[in-house]
Amino acid sequence: MSNTVINAEPVDAADGRELLEEYQQELFQRWRGPLLHGQTEAPAGNTGLVPPGGLFLLARVNSSPAGCIGIRALSPDVGEIKRVFVRPAFRGQGIGRSLLAAVETEAHKLGHTRLRLDTMEERRVDPRGRLGRRAVGRGCCPSPQPAECRHAPGGVGERPGVSRRV
Repeated sequence: MSNTVINAEPVDAADGRELLEEYQQELFQRWRGPLLHGQTEAPAGNTGLVPPGGLFLLARVNSSPAGCIGIRALSPDVGEIKRVFVRPAFRGQGIGRSLLAAVETEAHKLGHTRLRLDTMEERRVDPRGRLGRRAVGRGCCPSPQPAECRHAPGGVGERPGVSRRV
């Protein structure tokens, strides 16, 4: 049985950098071809993933880095979810769902009442609406409009198609 722990860690720590490089490699292999080692948008692309308006969470399974997620402030009440990634060996174990739940909790603590997620694969985020997310619009390739969920005190999740509360 695995032991999954999710904690805030510096985005520039070794394990975070390693996960983010794998994340970037996967994106570029899927959409544009392979990246050269170290050819990612970090650290400039990750500067918002630090307090006071943002943070970076790392999931570990039995002490091994398994996945990550970040949040940055778009405004005082709106946060943007960034860098959602679970290593292939750990997929299908609910780690992505746990990371999303953890980032929602942390977003509330940071004062965000709404979250946005810019994704090229909108259906992969919440294909059946089970997590209460909803799209706020569609763009054209390569980047559709962010999916959005709303947050308010109370911890009650509403049904799909409506906002999600934390």
